[in-house]
Amino acid sequence: MSLQYSKIGSVGVLVEAQSAQQSLVSLDLPELRALFEREHLLVLRGFRSFERVDAFTEYCELWGEISLWPFGKVLELVEQKQPEDHIFDSNYVPLHWDGMYRPEVPEIQIFHCVSAPGENAGGRTTFSNTAIAYARASETDRARWAGVRGVYERKMEFYHSKSVAPIVTKHPTRGYTVMRYCEPPKEGDSAFINHPLFSFEGIPESETREFTQSM
Repeated sequence: MSLQYSKIGSVGVLVEAQSAQQSLVSLDLPELRALFEREHLLVLRGFRSFERVDAFTEYCELWGEISLWPFGKVLELVEQKQPEDHIFDSNYVPLHWDGMYRPEVPEIQIFHCVSAPGENAGGRTTFSNTAIAYARASETDRARWAGVRGVYERKMEFYHSKSVAPIVTKHPTRGYTVMRYCEPPKEGDSAFINHPLFSFEGIPESETREFTQSM
């Protein structure tokens, strides 16, 4: 049966379950992958949840080989009362790209919401299609971004890593232009836990604020 889906905004599509008992495995994977490659963002809503982490892992492995982290194949993000890092806090997480501290670029990121908060209760995730963002950017901004590299360093429970990445680069397999940028936390935000180290190469330090505002 052909997938039924609807557009969500300017980026991505929504695929909804036909019943609360429908499993994700029931969806045709080649068709789902083709839809992902075209739309870049899929929201699969209302399907039967995974009873175990292993079951979620097994489903993810249908899409391809999973990149191993120090914490394993799945990072369980559960809000903590006394977190040591902002990803476990109830505060915001700045815009970033997942896998930024890995040498390889992930082909696919799969998120599973186990328990959603109520309406207007936070917990939302914002996704950005940087290929579209770059295509819509002004020539002035494109010229400002060209040649700039971000240098990011972060130490947390699972790793202590440094990443150096050009702001503007090419998709590793498809060749179109994408952007790699990690947003600095809000200035003066003392509540932000475990502040990463940031610097930008290729621009004078006096132009850093103007550069980050343009992003």
